[in-house]
Order: sequence, then structure tokens, then C-alpha cells
Amino acid sequence: MARQDVSTRNLAAEWVGRGAWDAVQVWARDGLDLLEGHDRSIRRPLPPIPRAITGDAMRQSMLVCGLAVGLGFLAGCVERRMTIVSDPPGAAVIVNGKDIGAAPVDVPSKMFVYYGDYDITLLRDGYEPALIRQAVTRPWYQCFPLDFVSENLIPWHIHDRRVFTYQLTPPAMVPTENLLDRANSQRERARMIVPVGPVAEVSVPGQAPLEELPPPARLGAPQVDPP
Repeated sequence: MARQDVSTRNLAAEWVGRGAWDAVQVWARDGLDLLEGHDRSIRRPLPPIPRAITGDAMRQSMLVCGLAVGLGFLAGCVERRMTIVSDPPGAAVIVNGKDIGAAPVDVPSKMFVYYGDYDITLLRDGYEPALIRQAVTRPWYQCFPLDFVSENLIPWHIHDRRVFTYQLTPPAMVPTENLLDRANSQRERARMIVPVGPVAEVSVPGQAPLEELPPPARLGAPQVDPP
């Protein structure tokens, strides 16, 4: 037991320094003497902390604080950026139901926060609407548990840049021959329609038939009555 105490004291002395360890022993001995009450009539305050202890503790505290601040400034971070490009440019871009502007345009960082599928719609006059479900794959450094290292421990910034380009399709042009064929088929169908015959008169019992109105007079020279 005594050997273990000696080895422990030696390790402590090597850790804090021989001078600081001797000062600790003196300070502790004075404190024990005061607690045992050798001189109860005089209330002495506790002996002051030796300067060696104060200096070492202050240096260690400053070192720890400096390391913490340095690690805070050197903390890693993954910056994500997604850009939508249309060919031809100028198409309105809608991502997940939100209009973000005309292509080429960057998706706001608050929207590019996950890896997976994004619904992208491109609209431009003179072109067919483009509806795309774009899959954004997860990079290897964002897989568990490496994502914690890349987000917090690596002392530099990682840029995850994605650029997606989409070719817009013009509206389908119908050939002239097809238009003529459609017109001829419509004409043939119109000729095959059976004409409707005269409408039969329907008489209601107990009601006189309607009198026929005279035909309208033809427009011509005005008739003047003789005097």
C-alpha cells in the first residue's frame, strides 16, 4: 500500500511539476493543521493558494479554452448547391411546387437539405412542359457514420455541387400530308350523313290548326295607291 501511495505521488509530481507538487503538499499540510485545531484561540484564514498552482492552472485553462475556440473555428461543414440549367435558357423552374426563377438558377440552400427525389418542372413558351423527378444521390462522406466526421470534425469546408441540365422539346409538328388526310376523311364522313326528311304535322285533338302565315313580300319598287 505504501509503495502504491509513493508511485501515485511520483506520477502526480511528474504531471503537475515537482515545484507545483511541493507547493501543494505545503498548502495541504497547513490546511490540515488548521483543521486539527492546534491553535483554536486564533482563527487563522486558510493559507493562500501558491503561485505555482495558480500559474499552472491558469495556463492549462487558457490552453483548453484556446483549443476549444480553435476547434470551433476549424469545425467542418458541408455546403450543398444545386443548379438547374435549361436548353434553351430562360425556362421557368418549379422545384417541389415552388417557383424559384428562370433557368439557369440555383436552388435555395434551405430547399437543398436532403438527398433523394426532387420534382422539377420546366415551362417555356414554344416548348413542351418538362416534368422531371430528379434523384440526388448521397455522396460517400454523407453516409453514416462518416457524416458526423464531415459535418463536425474535418477542419475545412466540403462543397457538394450538383448541376442538372435539361433539353426542352419543341411542340410536335404535324406533317401536311396528315392534315390533308384528316380533312379528306372528315369530308367523306360529312357526305355519308343521311339528310333529314320533312317534318310531319302533329295535330292536337280539340285545338284548331295553326293558320299559315303568308309568304313575306318580295322587296321591290314601292307601290303607290292612285288618288
